Amino acid sequence: MAATVVMASCEEAAQPLRAAGALLALNPQLLVMLGDDPYYNTALTWGAYTTTRVTTSSTAASIKDRVHAMWSKPGWREILAARTAGRLRISWAGGDDHRWADTADHTVTQAQTGGGPTGATTQAEVNAIATAWYTAHRELGNTYVDWPSAASLASNNGDMPSAPATAGAPMAASAFPVIYHYVDLAADGSLGGRHARIIVPDLITYRSPVDDTDNSSKRCMGAVQEAWFLAAVREAWSAGYQHIVVASSKKLYTGDATGRYGSGENTDTWGEYTTERDRIFGALHADGIRVTVMSGDRHTPNVVRRTVADHGAAFDCLDLCACPTGVQNNDNGQKDTTGQLWLRSSPSRYESVFGSLQFQDDGRLRMAIRDARSGLIRWGCWVAPRSNTPLYE
Repeated sequence: MAATVVMASCEEAAQPLRAAGALLALNPQLLVMLGDDPYYNTALTWGAYTTTRVTTSSTAASIKDRVHAMWSKPGWREILAARTAGRLRISWAGGDDHRWADTADHTVTQAQTGGGPTGATTQAEVNAIATAWYTAHRELGNTYVDWPSAASLASNNGDMPSAPATAGAPMAASAFPVIYHYVDLAADGSLGGRHARIIVPDLITYRSPVDDTDNSSKRCMGAVQEAWFLAAVREAWSAGYQHIVVASSKKLYTGDATGRYGSGENTDTWGEYTTERDRIFGALHADGIRVTVMSGDRHTPNVVRRTVADHGAAFDCLDLCACPTGVQNNDNGQKDTTGQLWLRSSPSRYESVFGSLQFQDDGRLRMAIRDARSGLIRWGCWVAPRSNTPLYE
């Protein structure tokens, strides 16, 4: 049996995880959550489950209770049962901006403008809330997510970054459990193989504020994680891995504003960190390395294919954004912009989607955006080994 990986993001706040049935029907070996799961920055209720913004009065215990409640919801609990039974591993893209704030960047400025934790008026208060949040998730350990173990820090989980790359007083490194990691798979989906490497970066915890000037000092990954990421990609390529996939919580490119149906998204993407993005992926491209990307968090499903030859880009890109609940932002239909195809929702603007990676017996990779109810492919392509050129049949 060939390996299957599924990816989802932007769970509908307090609602059940509607995509769970179709996700599990593919019998995946790995599920990667790519962000926005669930929203804690607003008051929403489903049954006994309620989300509220993390505040200055939140504790590690109360934050853990929110996570426990999330996994008791329909859909989530079925996924957890599959993990408990040993049929599935779960990765999380980490540092999700809605778990403890709204698009938080660990600064008091963000908190005071409504995007950070409620009640925070000083950087010290923001630091205290962030510390409680990360403490909670460190204490949760592997209860729901298969974090890499401490023994793997020197290999597939990097070293502890020294501090967040943000304004304000830096937080101690002890406040940040490193959660970026990669998972290596054999062609049959078993762990530890050398067929595919799924790299799951953390694009929230160490980033500079989104509104900072985009230059060499603006970071999305942070310097330590960037070095780890480049090493992880290059090591896999040198070892002959057939596919390297970046499971990114941020799209590589921001949508063009001149599309037939508008942009259909906000700008919280890697496109706000173009200097870093082009430096990292441009360097890999210059080395002859080709990676694919499955992204989330943008609330609109789309496919980006940009090449150096056709678009003057810094690197060739194949990025599928499979965002489950996001099609309400693009309810008018498909649009084609510069190197991007935006998917129309069907049958309603609230229809959900998720992403899938299926590694074929002949070595190819089948990448797809699938309907969350039926599991049918809404958009898909094949990718040959050590390539990121989409192929169609």
